[in-house]
Amino acid sequence: MVRTSSESGRIDILLTPNRSLSWKHTRWIALMMGFFVLTIGLGWAFVGAWVILPFSVLEFCLLFYFFYLVSWKTYHKQLLTITDGQVVVLSGVNAPRLEDRLSRPVQLVVERQALAIHNLRLFLVDANRELAIGDFLNKDDQERLVEELAAAGIEETAREWWKR
Repeated sequence: MVRTSSESGRIDILLTPNRSLSWKHTRWIALMMGFFVLTIGLGWAFVGAWVILPFSVLEFCLLFYFFYLVSWKTYHKQLLTITDGQVVVLSGVNAPRLEDRLSRPVQLVVERQALAIHNLRLFLVDANRELAIGDFLNKDDQERLVEELAAAGIEETAREWWKR
């Protein structure tokens, strides 16, 4: 999701991935699936095929771990603060952990993939470095981000401008 706010010469753009389930609901679904897997493993253990039970426990642990990992990634955020002199990018999960500052002029490099279904790759570039932004956004949100950055005065360019 892309949310924009502006006040007194400063534009804030908050980037968050789409989240269909909260951690509470994700945990509930993982536990229900784990209960089903463990029930099957216990059933096989009761009929004498006890060797299946450790694998069902392992499957439950891996299932829960991957559900946690995916849910944790959906809480990633980036906050772009655009002023006349610089662009500040704060990144982190739930709270800012990384802060990057880019001096103006800043350009937006857009790498478009060969197939239209693939996501864009977006980079903010100043004279010294480049910074990837919005990797976790879907394609529609990335297109909206490009529009919001253009409205904020950041020019779009391509790495291979001669191929346009």
